[in-house]
Amino acid sequence: MIHIKILSFAPEAAECGMQIADRLRDVLVERYQMGGDPSLTASSLSRLVQQAMVDCDLIVLIADVDTVVRAVAPYIANSGYDPGVLCLDVPVNGVVQLLNSQKDEVKAAAVQIAELFRVPLIS
Repeated sequence: MIHIKILSFAPEAAECGMQIADRLRDVLVERYQMGGDPSLTASSLSRLVQQAMVDCDLIVLIADVDTVVRAVAPYIANSGYDPGVLCLDVPVNGVVQLLNSQKDEVKAAAVQIAELFRVPLIS
């Protein structure tokens, strides 16, 4: 079973995260909304991403590519260890795969997410 963290920033983005969580099967999904989840009041995006890079197989960030790249870049170690990282913006016009995973289950989840929104998976 793979572990996925979905991080969003706006209510519309949180709705996309909920759709993703509802669609995926046989995965452990955690969803967080920055600014909307009371449990995150003392956390920063940087801290959440740092932790997710260590304990997840796939991170889905529903934000613009610039924000996602800046959040993830400091914590990239190597392709054999890093989780997959997907970026979606609202409205979803594509799913950008910023980091690939070596795990087949993660690759399949990325494809399922793109299919959910009927958009291309861009890698």
